[in-house]
Amino acid sequence: MADFERTTTVGVGADAAFTFLADPRRLAVYSPAVAHVETTVVDGDEPLEGDSPADAAARARPGTGGVRFFADTSSRQIEWAVPAAAYEGTIVVTGRAGDTSEVMIRLRAADETGAPEIERALDQTVANLRRLLVRRRPASPAGSAADDFRGAARSDQ
Repeated sequence: MADFERTTTVGVGADAAFTFLADPRRLAVYSPAVAHVETTVVDGDEPLEGDSPADAAARARPGTGGVRFFADTSSRQIEWAVPAAAYEGTIVVTGRAGDTSEVMIRLRAADETGAPEIERALDQTVANLRRLLVRRRPASPAGSAADDFRGAARSDQ
């Protein structure tokens, strides 16, 4: 197994950062490895012993096969897996002082065959997150989380 990790600080609070990252439709905006994401929201079962939440979500919709994606709001953690490619990852968002947050991305691949490409994709992902997750004005009580960052409107188009 080959493990990869990147951590960066972004210019929005943890809740806003998690909200942005937990929407699978936005994957293609910040990750160069993703071209298009079609999502289906399904209520999952509780994890069985030894299962991750992503495994439980996949069981909730048999036959989906492809990519599993699970966002846990309470822990601000996102898990995904591509079982056919023996590839999985997590993103953990942690609040920091001054209305910033830390985003840690961990990837695990079956082997190191594609390590240089994975390293480049992670570096580009971190650069994209720093660019996208920047508070553009003080938070407005009437505004939504997506209104608080530069570039978020482009991701919904």
